[in-house]
Amino acid sequence: MYSKKIQEALKNSKVGDYVTIDVEGKKYEGVLMPSTDLGDPEHLVLKTGSGYNIGLRYVPLMKIEKAKKEFKEAKEET
Repeated sequence: MYSKKIQEALKNSKVGDYVTIDVEGKKYEGVLMPSTDLGDPEHLVLKTGSGYNIGLRYVPLMKIEKAKKEFKEAKEET
């Protein structure tokens, strides 16, 4: 689970949302992934378009914006 600071910064975003993160002039985009039980609660985890996961240490100047919903519920075929 993410720390309270990160949860507050994510106010309009949740796990599974496609987000844009701007930190210190660098921009990152990807699907917000859940925090792992053994992971650092002060890091955000993104799955990038290339399929790699990256971790970003939360800093107060970090801007997190929901860009779009990345995944939709799969429909069952009958």
